[in-house]
Amino acid sequence: MQRIEAIFVIFWVVSAYIWISFGLYGFCRFLADFFKLPDYRPLILPGAIIIFALAFIPASLHDTILAISKVRDLAIIGFFGIPFLLLILAVIRGKGVSTSGTRQS
Repeated sequence: MQRIEAIFVIFWVVSAYIWISFGLYGFCRFLADFFKLPDYRPLILPGAIIIFALAFIPASLHDTILAISKVRDLAIIGFFGIPFLLLILAVIRGKGVSTSGTRQS
């Protein structure tokens, strides 16, 4: 088979479109829930314009990789740091299950 990489490019482009569409849907849905809007559909065009404009901010691939790593580091702090702080707060306040198996309040 010659030029089998064309098939992989097609799969790559389709998966990129799916990835971007899920990201746009999540962005619009988040904004609609955050601002307590009844529908997310009016946010699709402004959301697409914002995402398109933000795509031009990094000057090179190296800058993009650095920005993604910084965002990932902040996300790790949020995903693991906040629950850990809540656990410490619950232990300090004495909330949770006691050693005898009964729930304390």
